[in-house]
Amino acid sequence: MHTIGLFETDRGQRLSNRLPAPLRRLARRYSDWNYSWQTDIALRYVQVEEVLSSRPPKSSETSEVVLDVGCGSKGGVTSYVPLRTVGVDLAFSVDRIRRHPAVTPVIGSGLALPLADASVDVALCMDTLEHLSPAERTQLVAELFRVVTDDGLVIAGAPCGLQARQLEAAINARYRQRTGRDHPWLVEHLANEPLMPDGLAELMASAASRRFERFDLELVPNTNLDLWQWLQEQGLLRHVHRLIFEPLWPWLRDRHEPPTYRQVCLVESTRH
Repeated sequence: MHTIGLFETDRGQRLSNRLPAPLRRLARRYSDWNYSWQTDIALRYVQVEEVLSSRPPKSSETSEVVLDVGCGSKGGVTSYVPLRTVGVDLAFSVDRIRRHPAVTPVIGSGLALPLADASVDVALCMDTLEHLSPAERTQLVAELFRVVTDDGLVIAGAPCGLQARQLEAAINARYRQRTGRDHPWLVEHLANEPLMPDGLAELMASAASRRFERFDLELVPNTNLDLWQWLQEQGLLRHVHRLIFEPLWPWLRDRHEPPTYRQVCLVESTRH
């Protein structure tokens, strides 16, 4: 395993550096609190939380090892689900990741995970496949199944379908019109072939058939498309997002009616 790396200070920290010292500390505390809980990201992990909470505890004294590929520096799944993970990503902000002690950060690529075969109980990858070419997607999914145990669970979720892609293109166009540049992460989605629900299921099933003797596969719709769009276009509301939306979470967490932005594919070994 590699040690964590450092990249430049994030935009919020740079902006707060312009304020007088007392206000700077207050602004940073509020910004960290507000942006550490986002409805669209919390929705991403609803089915993940449900399936992990339903798994029987391990019989040994060793706790279950959960891998979170593409977790980023803001804690990944651990910011929304109470568990510990090994988080793999290409780079980490040291300042950010230190605030998430539930994550053991490992520098590496999902295309060649720096982990041994059959070394994790759960391999999770959410909203990363859409940033990759079709060949890279196949490689990443193969890596998830390589590192998971014989009785393990693999979860991969991503934006799926033509409606989701058309909405991403529309949001990017409005962002470019407003700012003169492409949306920082949607532009990567648009540069790659869109995923389709059947394509995601086939990709996972193909890798699973080479790894497990028997398995169950479930494809679950995630995040109503209209809700996702609205959450991306909040404007000034984003600065008070958590104050407004976290109290509404018990109602918002069930907003997965079609059409949806994302599909989550769950594959579990049934060798027993």
